[in-house]
Amino acid sequence: MGYSFRGKYMRVIGFAVVGAMVVVIVLSYLASKLLRERYDALSSIIIYDRGGEIISIKPNSRGYYARRIESLTARFAELLIKKEDRFFYYHFGVNPFSIVRALVRYGTFGELVGSSTLTQQLAKVLLGNEQERTLPNKLIEAWYALSLEVYASKDEILTMYANTVYFGNQAQGLAEASGYYFGKDPGALNDWEILSLLATINSPTLGYPGTEINAKKVELLAPGIKEEKPIVRLKRQSRSAFELDTLPVSCRESCTLTIEGALTEKLRDVLKRNLENPRLQSVENGALIVIKLPEQELLAIVGSPAPMSDVSGYKINMAIEPRPIGSTIKPFIYAKAFEKGARPYTRVLDKEYKYTIGSGFALYPKNFDEQYHGLVTLHFALSNSLNVPSVKVLEYVELPELYDFLSKDLGFKPLQPLSNYQLGIALGALEMDLLTLSTYFTIFPQHGVLKPL
Repeated sequence: MGYSFRGKYMRVIGFAVVGAMVVVIVLSYLASKLLRERYDALSSIIIYDRGGEIISIKPNSRGYYARRIESLTARFAELLIKKEDRFFYYHFGVNPFSIVRALVRYGTFGELVGSSTLTQQLAKVLLGNEQERTLPNKLIEAWYALSLEVYASKDEILTMYANTVYFGNQAQGLAEASGYYFGKDPGALNDWEILSLLATINSPTLGYPGTEINAKKVELLAPGIKEEKPIVRLKRQSRSAFELDTLPVSCRESCTLTIEGALTEKLRDVLKRNLENPRLQSVENGALIVIKLPEQELLAIVGSPAPMSDVSGYKINMAIEPRPIGSTIKPFIYAKAFEKGARPYTRVLDKEYKYTIGSGFALYPKNFDEQYHGLVTLHFALSNSLNVPSVKVLEYVELPELYDFLSKDLGFKPLQPLSNYQLGIALGALEMDLLTLSTYFTIFPQHGVLKPL
């Protein structure tokens, strides 16, 4: 009986131990999983152009700009570990000696400092406890650090840390910080630049690269190291982002667009040079659209010659602002006429005509050159953008048919009812934005088919 009772007792103890181990394993797995989810959520949404160049970086949930790297250079890892956690490769997420030292200091001075390993620091950032240095938080961070060490390699933890540490000026992670402060990829950083970033970790608000505080800290980390002044780069996105921010482009995660960034900026410079031409003194702004056919891909959209300028109107994306489209409506009117049986050689009489408009006044359409040209072909009339023949062609097409073509076939949504424009459509009264107009124009080289942009 004694042996039987002892055996049952030992089995109960064994089951309890196994059960406790299972609980610990499950809880540690869930803790590690939570940290990874928080880690993934910190990445910024990055918008790339068709060549892989960054157009725009969106702030993450904490308002920081964060880009990831897949691995660290050996030199950065070496200097990081030397400064922040010399025993990183020898502990399991928590350094017991540092904890004892910190507890003694806490009991003596009431302060909690100097006990966190790199893994604990990573857990603190991912849990959002950076500003709350309390004993309960320290214990929670220690648990999460131990859990992460079970399910992630040391090198992976090191990379996760480098991708989440804050370097000031909304730069989170090594990739964003090295690009922002030095205009370099992390792999191209020299020792001074690496140390300058490492010196930022403990005081990112005031001691970031380029400050006197930072320079003094670098000198303490590596006395006598040759100082190389950082090149502070405030640019986090290309000028192309100006137009894209006003378009219905919603990337829930990082994405690649059809836009070609370099082409867009070349065209912006071309637009700027044209606007500076003395012969165009009356022109204050402009816009450009480039669509690649037959793919119907938007290659470039320029809505301002200098979006960062304070010149009036330059912060408006004119590529999507409705404006009177003038004679660019005429090809659509003529296309509908050809559909009804007219031909390029069909003749129309260009002379003075009188029309009574809605206000009761008389309208006499005139050509741009203030001349009438008599009997002309539709080919001649369209090629020379004559106004009077265009009105006559629109009469032939009939307004209801053109209205249906614009609204039903093209899907155009006017600023005001189409019936308000009447024959004034042929004289350029209709408003449309350049992006929409350019898209509609693709029906001509694509045999009358309008494809989604």
